[in-house]
Amino acid sequence: SDNHNSRVTRWILKTAAGQIVKEVLDSPTLPIQGDSLEEGTTYTVGVDVRNDHGDGSKEISVKTNRRPMPGSLARPPQTVSELDKLLFQWSNWTDPDGDVFDFFIS
Repeated sequence: SDNHNSRVTRWILKTAAGQIVKEVLDSPTLPIQGDSLEEGTTYTVGVDVRNDHGDGSKEISVKTNRRPMPGSLARPPQTVSELDKLLFQWSNWTDPDGDVFDFFIS
């Protein structure tokens, strides 16, 4: 097969300073609990893999986004003819990184 019996032997999540935040052994995924990472922080995610041809590893750096700053919430008029359309709209939420978010729930 193409995967050569590959399996993940270790995941590691570290801060930019090298402090281990989480380590998971023999799992195909690295579960991260909500609100467990600091906003605006750079982390290193590493994975170790073993297959029939040997061992390998890879690390990448990722930066978490910062929380958005409040924008506006609009609730359009609710008429029978509009029930199948947009019910709520959040607009112009921004974060300190300059990202702008718009959310729609229908």
